[in-house]
Order: sequence, then structure tokens, then C-alpha cells
Amino acid sequence: MLRERHGRDKMFEAWFRLKLVKRAPPGHSLSRSLIGGGLRTFLLVLALSPTAALAGGTCLLHPEPFKLQSDTVRWSFKIASGGQCIQGLRWSTIMIDHIAITEMPKSGQIIIQGPSFRYLSNQGARGSDSFKLSITGSSMRISGNSSIEVEVSAE
Repeated sequence: MLRERHGRDKMFEAWFRLKLVKRAPPGHSLSRSLIGGGLRTFLLVLALSPTAALAGGTCLLHPEPFKLQSDTVRWSFKIASGGQCIQGLRWSTIMIDHIAITEMPKSGQIIIQGPSFRYLSNQGARGSDSFKLSITGSSMRISGNSSIEVEVSAE
């Protein structure tokens, strides 16, 4: 996965350098059409790239934040059978010390990657699945822990 991200970063860097080489005449700024056209081209290449399809996506758009105050939050998301998603766990004032899987999913896999998790639905899985995470760390220099209970619906 790191190699795929590196490839996308290199592609973006090459595109960005190409756009910097094209300079507008003195006293003029780059036209909107040049910037818009270049951006549209880059987004199209990124969308059609096989690495974009394999990278997964965010599971939840606005998850309820945990507070590291012995709290429990419940999250839920839908996923395609055989699909995967990545969900970050960091918030602005949170410093995570440890993430543990306290209950494994039954029809999928969960992998902790840095301050995030990756859930992979088993191919052919349908219906609900769940798992639980425990997080320890500090918020505003006060240490604590939280539990996250995640309900997954595979379609």
C-alpha cells in the first residue's frame, strides 16, 4: 500500500512541476482555464488509476469523537462485500499511546495501522459484523482511555 501511495505522490509531483514550468506572460497570472483544465486532468488520471481503487476510503464521514474519559462511542458504516475501508482515529487534541482490538470481527479482518484501522470485508460476506477497539492516550495532557464499538453492514 505504501508503494501505491508513493506512486500517486510521484504522479502528483510530476504534474505539479509541469504546471510550474508553464508561466504566464509578465504581469499576468495563470488563467483559470489552465488551472482548471490541469486540475481536471489530474483528478481524472487519479480516479482512473488502479491505485486509487485499491486504496480504500474513509469508513465514516463524521464519526462521533471519543474523549479518552472512560467513554464508549458507537460507530457504524456500510461496506461492499469484499470491500475495505480505512478510518483515522486522531483528533485535534488527542495523543494516542496505544490501540488494541478487544473483539475481533467475525466476517472480516481488522488491521491497526498507526493511528487508524483498516477493515476488510470477506469476499461474499453479507449482513452485519462488529468489532471493538480500546484506545489509550491523552487529551489536553490528561491521560485516559476510550472504547469504540463498530457495527459493519456488508452488502
